[in-house]
Amino acid sequence: MLNCKKKMNTITTVVNSEIFKKWHKQEYLISYYILNQTENVVFYSKENKKATIFTVADTIEMSEDDLFQRKEPEELKLEAVNIDLNNALTIAEEAKERQLGEEVIEKKIIILSSENHSQWNITYITNTLKMLNIKINAIDGNIEKEKVEALIALGK
Repeated sequence: MLNCKKKMNTITTVVNSEIFKKWHKQEYLISYYILNQTENVVFYSKENKKATIFTVADTIEMSEDDLFQRKEPEELKLEAVNIDLNNALTIAEEAKERQLGEEVIEKKIIILSSENHSQWNITYITNTLKMLNIKINAIDGNIEKEKVEALIALGK
């Protein structure tokens, strides 16, 4: 599992990479996420109103996306993150046990972003197509949302 130091190292690695230095524009950090055990660091450019995603594996790859058509995303200020990834996962695992019991987790998505304040958004998807979404305040560790939904119901 990744700890806060590892997350900071990943972001630092991206910022110090040649691909980032060539790209560097008027941007700010908006999120850090892990999907399929791959770390991603996302910056937003006010200049072109696009998100640039740096995917960190053996190399760093960059892609652009028009993710934010409606409103400009908030800057993620890492100094405002008091709850590291390990603590957030501990809190989320307790919620998972309460909500899903022994169900088999097929996918876990972890996002650190800012929506009025920094928050961890952790989603578990089970082999029975249930989805548990947990939002944890990254400042004080309080659970702000804990909701189970059937993925099939989301399409209705």
